[in-house]
Amino acid sequence: MQIDLLLSAPGANIWYDDKFRKTLESYILFLRNDAGTTQIIPDPGVVYRFTGDYFGLLNVYNVPQYAHWLVMRVNNLTSPADCDDSVTSILIPSFTTVDFIRQSYMSTSTITS
Repeated sequence: MQIDLLLSAPGANIWYDDKFRKTLESYILFLRNDAGTTQIIPDPGVVYRFTGDYFGLLNVYNVPQYAHWLVMRVNNLTSPADCDDSVTSILIPSFTTVDFIRQSYMSTSTITS
């Protein structure tokens, strides 16, 4: 098997743009309370295994790599190292809602550039 087939796709560059992340930060409370946001109850043993590695925990539950930072922030964490036994649920924002925010951001950025 080729090694490049084992790599995960990081997603589009927009997900790593500081200005876009600031925009997403302004929607965190909205995303937490949005009807489209789903909740995963992780197995405590899995959480224990990924203590200090929230992104590793998100990989177990098939959260796309590009969304790791956003899911971390929606769950009120500021660092992937914050993962410990206090993590009893994982809120996953609706990607439809997030994509709408992304499209609005890109439209606004194009107009103001």
